[in-house]
Amino acid sequence: MAYESETDKARRMEAEGWVLNRSGEWAKPDDPDALSSWMTREDGTCYSSYFNNAGTRCFVATAVYGDVDAPEVVALRKFRDETLSQTALGRAAVDIYYSGFGKAAARILETHLPSLMPLIRKGLDRVAKKYLQ
Repeated sequence: MAYESETDKARRMEAEGWVLNRSGEWAKPDDPDALSSWMTREDGTCYSSYFNNAGTRCFVATAVYGDVDAPEVVALRKFRDETLSQTALGRAAVDIYYSGFGKAAARILETHLPSLMPLIRKGLDRVAKKYLQ
């Protein structure tokens, strides 16, 4: 089988009807564990904390900005897709991030180091600013 990046895998899995459960494992939506990863916005629409609308996860940015669809999170996805994915080094960094590092970093930030979020947000804001539409 040809090499498949984590981003492409996430898109493919979502297209096939899979979701990522709270344990970070792929599961079918009828799996009770998979259902627990879905959240409801104030307007009643549902989303998964592990996916953005394109089907790829945004762990650290979502933890920092608090919403998978925050304009800064969307801008950071654009940075990933338009800049990082254009070089071998950038693709390697993205693959490392999506191999588990990003999820672990977000959990550590949220549970053990929430005081670092403003500092991380400041750094992410600098990158996101360049890609905000």
